[in-house]
Order: sequence, then structure tokens, then C-alpha cells
Amino acid sequence: MALQLETKYKGVTANYWRINDFNHNDITDKAIVSLWLYLNEASKDESLENTLTRRVVTIDDISSILIPDDLSAIKNARDLLKTMIYDKIKTLPEWAGAIDCW
Repeated sequence: MALQLETKYKGVTANYWRINDFNHNDITDKAIVSLWLYLNEASKDESLENTLTRRVVTIDDISSILIPDDLSAIKNARDLLKTMIYDKIKTLPEWAGAIDCW
């Protein structure tokens, strides 16, 4: 899973954001999420070295994340957690308009 959101970067329009890493702090109830930007899904599939840039997002109140209604594409617990994090990211103003890529 990833997010599709058109993003201008160094004169190029890219649209494929994928979680590379995340860390949850139980004490502060925050998650630090590292998303990598690729030109598109195909460029990510060619090589993980095709990363254009990285954006770090802090998500507050991580315990308020809800389990998605549709679990058909979820294969394991990590996929479930990433799906829930993507859903929370989409609520942030700078990610308005982002859509899921399966």
C-alpha cells in the first residue's frame, strides 16, 4: 500500500508516497513516520534506489486510530498497522486529496 498525491519536487511531478519506516512512542502517544517519494509506482518497483526525497510526519494521538472497515487487502498485522497509519496521514491538511494505492 502507498498514497498517491501529486507532488512537485525539483521540477518533476511525482505521485507515489510509501511508508519506509515508523516508530511509535507509547509515552507520548506519537508516531514518527518516514515516507519516501517516488516518481510513480513503476519507478518504485524498478528499484528502491529511485527515491526522490523523504518526508517525516509526526502523528499525534496515535491510539485514536481506527481499524479500517475493509480488511480484504490486509495480509498481516504490519499491513494492518500501516493501513491505519496511512488513513491517519490522509487526515492531515498537507495530505488532503491523497488516495490509497494498493
